[in-house]
Amino acid sequence: MKSCAKWQNFGSGLSRLGQEFLNIVENWVNLLQTHSEKNKLILLLKRFRKYVAYYMNYLLFFLTLTTLLIGFNMMMRQLEVTVMSEFTIQQFNNCVNYIVISAIICYIILHIGRSVANKVFRRLVEYGEDFIFNITKEDQNRYRKTQQQETKSAVVVFAHLVFSIILNVTCGVIASIMFSKL
Repeated sequence: MKSCAKWQNFGSGLSRLGQEFLNIVENWVNLLQTHSEKNKLILLLKRFRKYVAYYMNYLLFFLTLTTLLIGFNMMMRQLEVTVMSEFTIQQFNNCVNYIVISAIICYIILHIGRSVANKVFRRLVEYGEDFIFNITKEDQNRYRKTQQQETKSAVVVFAHLVFSIILNVTCGVIASIMFSKL
């Protein structure tokens, strides 16, 4: 009979320990819910991060390429060449120089776009992925650091996005002005 009493005391001790553990987990879940105020736009961009990266990588490249092709057509119209046999050596040199410079510009734009797209993609992947127990003082410090890092990531993503939009609009305006003069 004594051994049954020991097991009951042992069982009630485990029950209390289990209940305390469940309370700690419940507090942690509640803290996660109250501290999960994330930027909704960044979360939307994170959801479509692949398309955001494609936009940043390729749209400026295609707009630049279009602008350069329109510029090439304008140059050919100014040269008033109707047949290739009418090309002078100077006109041919000008065309080759334009094509080479255009290729270099496209190459540079493509690499800048790829670099920016990779940075934004990585920031979006990492955004909001850290879950920290907020029980001890060290946990609170880690939580603050994580919040600061996520705020910085959000600012970087917005800055790259705005920069990309401004470049795309500028390139589009230049292309339409050039196209209207054709």
